Amino acid sequence: MTRTTEALLPAELWMEIFNKVNSFQQLIQCSMVNKRWQQLAETAIFNRDITLVTEFDAITFYNCLLRNGGKSKQPVKHLTMKPRDQPLGYFRDIIPFVVTHNMQTFNGSVNGALFFRVMLYETFGKKGVRRFRNLKTIPSAWTYCNIYDSLLYRLRNILQEITLNFRGIYYDPVPKWRVLSRLNKITGLQALNFNSYVHDVEDMETILQNCGHIKRLTIRLAVEDLFCGETDIDQWIKINTHQCDTLGELKIRIDKAYNPYFIDYVMYKYPNIESIIVEKIDIKEPWGSYPVDSMDISSIRSVLDKIQRVPKYTLKCNVCNSEEDDIISFLKSDGYTVYKYDQHCFTSVVTATGSNSNDSNQSSTSRSSVLPAPLRMRYPSATTDRFFEW
Repeated sequence: MTRTTEALLPAELWMEIFNKVNSFQQLIQCSMVNKRWQQLAETAIFNRDITLVTEFDAITFYNCLLRNGGKSKQPVKHLTMKPRDQPLGYFRDIIPFVVTHNMQTFNGSVNGALFFRVMLYETFGKKGVRRFRNLKTIPSAWTYCNIYDSLLYRLRNILQEITLNFRGIYYDPVPKWRVLSRLNKITGLQALNFNSYVHDVEDMETILQNCGHIKRLTIRLAVEDLFCGETDIDQWIKINTHQCDTLGELKIRIDKAYNPYFIDYVMYKYPNIESIIVEKIDIKEPWGSYPVDSMDISSIRSVLDKIQRVPKYTLKCNVCNSEEDDIISFLKSDGYTVYKYDQHCFTSVVTATGSNSNDSNQSSTSRSSVLPAPLRMRYPSATTDRFFEW
C-alpha cells in the first residue's frame, strides 16, 4: 500500500482494521509505521482488555512499558491476569505502571499472597483509594487468605464485583476475616461469585445473609453433604434462610451429585429472580479442570420443574451419549429450546432454555456494559487456547 493510498483511508476504517487484530505485538509493529498509525494502533490497544497469561506475556508488556518510561501514552482501562503456575515477578512489576485512576476492570485470578501484598501496601496503600474510584474489579485469589481479605476491605467503597475462592480446609477457630462476615460493607457490590470446596449450605447462608444488596450471584459448593446431615431440610430452609428480594440473576454450578434441596434453598432465598442458569458440566478453574458426572432424564426434569417459574431459565449439563437422543426428544416435546455439542467420546453437553416473558423485556439487572475483546500478547494457538481457557 502506498503512502498516498494509506492517507486516503479515513481514521474510522483504520480503527475497524486495527480492532480486528488480536495480537499486541502485531499492533505494536503497526504503531511503528508512521505517526498516524502510532496514534490509531495505541488507541486500539488501550481500548481492549489486555490479557496476560504466561510469563512471556508479562515480560513483553513490561518491556513495552519500560520503553515508554514506565508509562503508556494512553491509560490502561482493562487488564486481565491469569497466570497458571507461572513466576509472578513480572506480573507484580507491571502493577505500579498500569493500575491508575483510569483503570476500570482488573480481572483474572492469581495464586500468591505476595502479588496481593504489593497491591495492598504499595498500590492502594501509598496512593490512597479515592483516586481509584473507576475501578470495579480486582483479580481473585486462588484461595481466600488474610491479605486478600484486607485488600477487599481496603477497596470496600469502590468494588462492584468480587470472586471468593475457598480451597483450603479451615479448622476451628475459623479465621476472623472482617470482610467475609460483613460483605454489606462493600457498599457498591453488585455481583458475587462464591466458589467453595469447604462450605456447606449453612456456612454459605451465614455469609450471604450479609450481602442482601447484590444483584448477580454465582454459586458453587463442592462438598458432598450440602446440608450437614439435616433430616427435615424443607423445615430447615424455612427457619434458617434469610430471603433477599434484590437478586435478579443467579447461576448455580453443580459438580457433585445433584441435590434437589439445594435448588429449593436458592429458589426460596431469592424469590424475585429474573434469570437463572443451572450448570452441571466439566469444571474449569484457574488451577485445573475437573470432569463432572452426567445427568439423567429424571434429574433434568427435576431441575427444570423447580426453576421454570423464573422468567428466563437455562439448564446446561453433561449427558451420556447413549441417553442423548431420548433427553433431547423429551426437552423438545416440552417446548424447550435445545442446543447440543459433543464433548468427549462418551458425553455431550445439552443446553435447555425456557422463558416465561417476551424477549423484548430485558432484565433491569443485566450488566450495563460489556468488556471489550481480549488482546493477547501474540496470536493464540489452538493448543494454548485450550490449555489456558477457564
